[in-house]
Amino acid sequence: MLHGFKDYASPSVRVYFPSLDGSPHNAALLVKCERFPLVMFVHGDCGGDLFQQWISLPAQLARSGYVVAVAKIVPRPADGDPATTAPLRAVHDFMRNTWEFRERLMPRPSTGVMGRS
Repeated sequence: MLHGFKDYASPSVRVYFPSLDGSPHNAALLVKCERFPLVMFVHGDCGGDLFQQWISLPAQLARSGYVVAVAKIVPRPADGDPATTAPLRAVHDFMRNTWEFRERLMPRPSTGVMGRS
């Protein structure tokens, strides 16, 4: 299984997913298969272009049967304030409620969160 990806402007997120089209931008998502678990990828503050830095890991997860949402958000330390997690919740809500392939996601609670810094 290969992978594809697509960029979205609002919220700013790149979504990697299982595909048979290789790894092109805007490849076709596998649609006649089982549904896929969602992984929310939260980056650290490494500087540079987030989408260029985080290609290999999300692509490998997509090849393994996951849909991976790499959110371009300004990282802040976890402090218990709901405003701190609002951007990540916005990406989660987009993936679950608005993303054009949301029906291909496994139902809740099949969502993982992965952090990296």
